[in-house]
Amino acid sequence: MKKNINFFEKKIKRIQKQYFEYLKQKEQLKPKIETLKIIIVYIVFGFSWIILSDGILSLFVKDIDIYNKIQIYKGWFYIVITSILFYLIIYNKIDLFKKSLDTIHKGYEDLSATYEELTTMDEELNSRYEELQLVLEKLRQEKELSDSIIKNTYAVVVVLNKDGTIKRFNSFAERLTGYLENEVIGKKWLDIFIPEDEKDYIYEIFKKIVNGEVVQNHENKILTKDGRIIDTLWNNSVLKDSEGNIIGLVAIGIDITQMKLLVKKLKHLAYYDTLTELPNANMFEKMVNEAINQNTDKNSEMALIYFDIDNFKYVNDILGHKAGDILLKKLADIIKTNVHFPNFYGRMSGDGFAILLKDVSDENNIIKKVNELSEKLGISWNYNGHEYFITVSKGIALYPYDGKDYETLLKNAETAMYKAKENGKNSCKFYSKDMHEKTLKYIEMSNDLRKAIENKEFVLYYQPLIDLKTDKIVGVEALIRWYHPQKGFIPPLDFIPLAEELGYIDEIEEWIIETVCRQKREWEVKGFEQIRVSINISSTTLTKEGFISKFEKILNKCSIESCKLEIEITETALISDLQQAIEAINKLKKLGFSIALDDFGTGYSSLTYLNRLSIDSLKIDREFIRYIEDENRNEQYIVQSIIKLAHDLKLRVIAEGIETYRQLELLKQKSCDIGQGYYFSKPVPSEEIEKMFTSN
Repeated sequence: MKKNINFFEKKIKRIQKQYFEYLKQKEQLKPKIETLKIIIVYIVFGFSWIILSDGILSLFVKDIDIYNKIQIYKGWFYIVITSILFYLIIYNKIDLFKKSLDTIHKGYEDLSATYEELTTMDEELNSRYEELQLVLEKLRQEKELSDSIIKNTYAVVVVLNKDGTIKRFNSFAERLTGYLENEVIGKKWLDIFIPEDEKDYIYEIFKKIVNGEVVQNHENKILTKDGRIIDTLWNNSVLKDSEGNIIGLVAIGIDITQMKLLVKKLKHLAYYDTLTELPNANMFEKMVNEAINQNTDKNSEMALIYFDIDNFKYVNDILGHKAGDILLKKLADIIKTNVHFPNFYGRMSGDGFAILLKDVSDENNIIKKVNELSEKLGISWNYNGHEYFITVSKGIALYPYDGKDYETLLKNAETAMYKAKENGKNSCKFYSKDMHEKTLKYIEMSNDLRKAIENKEFVLYYQPLIDLKTDKIVGVEALIRWYHPQKGFIPPLDFIPLAEELGYIDEIEEWIIETVCRQKREWEVKGFEQIRVSINISSTTLTKEGFISKFEKILNKCSIESCKLEIEITETALISDLQQAIEAINKLKKLGFSIALDDFGTGYSSLTYLNRLSIDSLKIDREFIRYIEDENRNEQYIVQSIIKLAHDLKLRVIAEGIETYRQLELLKQKSCDIGQGYYFSKPVPSEEIEKMFTSN
């Protein structure tokens, strides 16, 4: 555009020059004067010609005839001379006029072309002007937008001069720091907002930025007006003038105080147990690995102790998980109080804890420390007015003999702990290699049991209950069997205790109840309504919240009356919490169930139970029946006493384990009501028991 303007300026100057030349020529073209000049020239030339030509002619020509002829020629010559003279005078003026006209015409053409070009340029300028207006409007909008963003963004936006003085301070910065913009404009950022211990660091950062270095995502603390310290994260960009020189910077910062607290909390959650505040398994592993790496003397002993609470699942199942959590926190407090640096500890799982003892010299020293801790952990615990005795089983693995890495040490300590549980619990075992095979079998059985539940590998067998007065079948006891795909039948004594320990017993007993109810309904359809079915229920299931309501739903689903089922509860199952068991039994009685106390005589407080439990039947344990024929033993008198006591209490008596005719005869003599045992039949599938019903 500038080039076009220069071109038009030159063109206009050239036209102006031509015009001025025309004006000069115009000044020479004065009509009156020019006409007068021509006449004067003509008069002067005419008079001169007449006077001079006649005088000269008279001097030289004397002959009149010749003189007259010359006079004629002289006239013609005069005409020619004057014509030439007039031609020259007039041509000169007309030529001047023509040049003026040509100049005017050329100027007109140039002006016309220039006008057209100027018109085009004007249109282009108008277009450029409109574009410029649009650009200016866009810039205005962008400025408003950027001002709005700066004003409303949830980030600190600060514009600084090259010397660090503040030029701009947005609204969020005002809200965050408590300073108004007019309070900080013109003041140094370092002087107001940076704590003393960070000023040198921030000065170096600022110096790098104004020297052109890129410094992004740097953290620092800033001070607020009321003295609070805020953690912030910053990114910066420099401001430059038209020549590219750095004149300042824009700093954008966000408040990361809460984020850092959250990161700290997440880190705590990642490495510490939320319930007990003990280091969790991840943290404990990290600390053990550090201890191993720092142990330059590889023969220096350390002991990893793994322990858990004996029968902890009963606490959760009977008292509820809240009670279990309270107990875990109490034990954690004991561990914190009694395990000191350089030793450390962690919560590994639900009720599993681990300790690494570093300050040990020999096994006796380890046993002493473990026993001291066991005395503190083996506590009498009161909860809701009930007293419970807590014991722990402990396993010990020694570094480097039982493992030189964390995984091996932990695995072997767990193995030793399971061995301690097998030996009656509330004990401590050092790891030995022969434990490994037993642990593998335990793990294998645990996995197989889980698969058995998923794959429905269980079946129910039924053993008849015989009325000893009529010799007829009056009921059956449902007994579970596990048919393993490779190992065949596995007896209940081999897997029921494990199922209770692993917490699988609830699923198994729920399956038993539903299967029995469906089978009972099927027998009733076939005409065997009089047959009562007994089901064994563990104490954990009996006292578990929601068990009774779930039982009712199954009965309703199968259209079975509760009075046609008998619930068998072992005497030992009542020991954990007698009061809760009594409450559960009373609920079952109200629903119409019959209750039988199984294995009577093997517990600690049989007579106490009889006095407090709402039961219908006593089942004499098979251990008494086995020796009832031996007159040298007291079993006959014990059995007779039990039968008499039960009858006095209006209870029905069932004798288990009858295997001989003599045993049967003695029980009949002593008025036992019901008999059960291999003498009548071993437990059989439902198809075979149905044949017995038919031939009853």
